[in-house]
Amino acid sequence: MRIFLTILFSVLLSADFTNDGAVITIDSLCTVTFDGTFHNEQGEVHNHGHVKFDSTVSTLGSLFENYHGSTVEYSGDNQNIHSTGVYQSFYNLIISGEGVNVFADDEIYFVDNQFDVRNTLVNLNTSFVAFTDDAEILE
Repeated sequence: MRIFLTILFSVLLSADFTNDGAVITIDSLCTVTFDGTFHNEQGEVHNHGHVKFDSTVSTLGSLFENYHGSTVEYSGDNQNIHSTGVYQSFYNLIISGEGVNVFADDEIYFVDNQFDVRNTLVNLNTSFVAFTDDAEILE
């Protein structure tokens, strides 16, 4: 049985969060902040809004879809940035935590609109960040 959860407002989830099979849809006007460890084991996340990771992201799983107008923000200190496999696509990607934020090895990250790095260092390791024609790099 699938569980379907639509989030329509701002939510702060301060405990560890594990999705082991639910379908989660984040509405376009919603901000969801994960303050504890985020682990998307087998579920699906459809992001139309703003997802903010303040802590550890252990895995995005196989389906973490970011739609037109959506934002993913890594705001914790010294975070590892993951993908769902060989590549991950973001509409807006913000990296704002302190310290060094590290992209997972051998991955390709696509940014369609804005890649915003705020007062932090980013280590690409052996990964690549690719931009669409209209994308902007902010600092």
